[in-house]
Amino acid sequence: MAPREMSAAFASLWVHRFGLDADEAKLLLACASGAGLAAVYNVPMAGVLFTLEVMLCAWDKKSVAAALPASVTATAVARYGLGDAVQYHLPQAFLNTPLLVCPALAGPPVGAVATVFVRSTKHLPFLPRDNARIGKAGNQLGFAGMLDGSGGPALFAAK
Repeated sequence: MAPREMSAAFASLWVHRFGLDADEAKLLLACASGAGLAAVYNVPMAGVLFTLEVMLCAWDKKSVAAALPASVTATAVARYGLGDAVQYHLPQAFLNTPLLVCPALAGPPVGAVATVFVRSTKHLPFLPRDNARIGKAGNQLGFAGMLDGSGGPALFAAK
């Protein structure tokens, strides 16, 4: 199970136990998701960016003040328990001609497709994350609000 899902599942217990309002719950669940990612992959700043850009879509002072210590603390705890060793060993990559030419050739067509996609979707209506027409598309913040205090760990156990 992904660390961000597990963290959000356990954070949902806190949401219901302490009776947090919707904004506080959203912030707690987002910070828990980012902290889980930061701890497992030993990347505190990536956890902060994930929290702010993906989960909250916000860069206000309150969000940054919550996301930064959550991710840094989670990473520090993981480093204390596991050490600061590399957890995932990757083979050494060497630069060669195909590795440089392939992205140079693929970049313009991929950029053109992205531009066409952005222009073609510009005229579609904007739907906020909590809109019922989106459905349960895996959005943790919307989904976690539907869980009661025991639902988070039960979902974790089921996975």
